[in-house]
Amino acid sequence: MAPKRHVTTDLLLGWVGAGDVPERRRLTSVHSVHTLDRMSTAYVSARVPARYERLVTKQARAARTSKSDLVARYVIEKSIETEFPGISFRTALSGREAYLTGHRVAVWEVVAVHEDTGSVDRTATHFGWLRVLVTRALAYAKAFPEEIDTARRIASSIYRRRREG
Repeated sequence: MAPKRHVTTDLLLGWVGAGDVPERRRLTSVHSVHTLDRMSTAYVSARVPARYERLVTKQARAARTSKSDLVARYVIEKSIETEFPGISFRTALSGREAYLTGHRVAVWEVVAVHEDTGSVDRTATHFGWLRVLVTRALAYAKAFPEEIDTARRIASSIYRRRREG
């Protein structure tokens, strides 16, 4: 394993306190970056109020995963949703997949229709959407092409198996 690099960051949480004596609180996060074979990961630690920790514990149990993996997924997905407005995530047969918020259509499906139509306008017409929804899906797909290819491959495989049998 490659050497670790530690970065400490203080995040200002604002002023809190009772009565006339406000207290300034900071949250210290420690990030350890590990470089693995083809992917680097970063360790991010943060403190949350106990009631949210209990909520995450309950949700992790329901999802049959660890709290750490669930929180990592939440951080990743919320970061992506912020960077790509209109994109959300859900659990599908192929695992977690990106889709257009408020619609049942996965990003990979928009890409497939766009490849068939060759046009953002015709793709938008196909779905009965505004152009902006198609361009958002295509921007996400451009940023995460491996994810889109994998989702399409898995969906195609599932579809083929259902047809055969």
